[in-house]
Amino acid sequence: MGRMGLSVNELVEIVKAIDLQTFSEIMELCASYEQEE
Repeated sequence: MGRMGLSVNELVEIVKAIDLQTFSEIMELCASYEQEE
């Protein structure tokens, strides 16, 4: 973990700031991005 340069506290704030649907979409984008590497 930590490859994206975000601390746990920052991730918690992001999760609180966005809704679950948006979070799911972001995770899908991150997964597809990692597959391209």
